[in-house]
Amino acid sequence: MEQIIGIDLAKRIFQVNIVSVQGEKKANKMITREKLMAFIAQQPPSRIVMEACGSANYWSRQFRQYGHDVRQISPQYVAPFRMGSKNDKNDAVAIVEADSRPGMRYVPEKSIEQQDIQCLHRVRQRLMKNKTALINQIRGLGLEYGIAIPEGAHKIMACLPDYLEDAENELTTLSRQLFHEMLQELQDCKQRLKELDIRLALISQQNEDTLRLESIPGIGPLGASALTVALGGSTDFQNGRHFASYLGLVPKEYSSGGKVRLLGITKRGDSYLRGLLIHGARSVVYRAINLPEERCGSLQRWLKGIIARSGVNKAVVALANKNARIAWALINQKAAYMAK
Repeated sequence: MEQIIGIDLAKRIFQVNIVSVQGEKKANKMITREKLMAFIAQQPPSRIVMEACGSANYWSRQFRQYGHDVRQISPQYVAPFRMGSKNDKNDAVAIVEADSRPGMRYVPEKSIEQQDIQCLHRVRQRLMKNKTALINQIRGLGLEYGIAIPEGAHKIMACLPDYLEDAENELTTLSRQLFHEMLQELQDCKQRLKELDIRLALISQQNEDTLRLESIPGIGPLGASALTVALGGSTDFQNGRHFASYLGLVPKEYSSGGKVRLLGITKRGDSYLRGLLIHGARSVVYRAINLPEERCGSLQRWLKGIIARSGVNKAVVALANKNARIAWALINQKAAYMAK
């Protein structure tokens, strides 16, 4: 490696900062998108550093074709090294400076296959938000006409057709038509979500790592496929606790003067994946609460102990953290989950 290249990614114009291994500044200039690849191809073997943002994985794959060592840094680790006002030039300098710090943490690069699975999850996540917004709108507008519909999509799909057929309520011709259209939209959204779940389940059945992760209590097909994308080959994380920290499932520390203060979880990393782990853990915790003692395994007894000491919510987070660490171990060791 002869030099370090920091690139501030953008849509059309990129800022490129080149520094020698000894720290000598070589260049800091702007390059258009069309000329970037030709410029990188002419550079000697270098370390290329970028912020982890949109298109970063694409450019990482392109740069590696020319023998460069490509790394991505989270923007939150770059910002402290920016000197002066925020602009492209200072951002490119800050990226190189952040990379020079010992112990800097890098964001794992995703392959094409991992991006395919992640795209399915992102589309599903958007549809879930649209579905929730649509349900709230139907229930809210229904109250304006004296129609009180219980919560839940299944309740709306069961109750709303009866209200639309009832000629004695205050619904007008226009409002009935609008509610019918919203009901049809809700049905289409549920069907689309069902199709995406089937596609994700098929992908999970074809991946050995995903099948390993599905054996962990509290992790289903959705969580297993999302974990497979985040973990990759597990080599980007030192151990299971490092991966749990990457997902924001470890306590946030605010210590000073030798006094240690641990707050709530940091909530860093992928909030979608963290939410899947939390919801899966919650289902396991709620089943363990009412499980008779003679039917409890070591996991259920451990959960009941945490519930007694700290409450249900902390038990849920503790299990989500535990599952993240177990997931890393299974992928790293290519082993099967053994319940105790």
